[in-house]
Amino acid sequence: MRASVWSDETTLDRETASPASKSSRSTNPSTSWKPTPKSPTVQLARGGTFSKPLEKGERVSVTVTAGHAWITMEGDAQDHVLTVHERHEFAGPGLLVIEGLEQGARIQL
Repeated sequence: MRASVWSDETTLDRETASPASKSSRSTNPSTSWKPTPKSPTVQLARGGTFSKPLEKGERVSVTVTAGHAWITMEGDAQDHVLTVHERHEFAGPGLLVIEGLEQGARIQL
């Protein structure tokens, strides 16, 4: 599945960070991709994943703006399920993994 990222209402291909064509498909949904300040929103289909490695001392806040998301952080014994308008902050080091549930999720980092 492919995660779409919006920057000024342009959908970007997650693997190449270039405008996505309707025919482009990601063959590796686990490919790590880092959003830029201009594209902090990630759209996940049901079962679609997004991962981000966090360095020691690095923090990221995850807010769900649509749908539901399951979130796990390497080294954290507790998983988190967030719904619309819920937010949680994660701290490195470790790998942050987010999966879209039910009808997917839109998240803001």
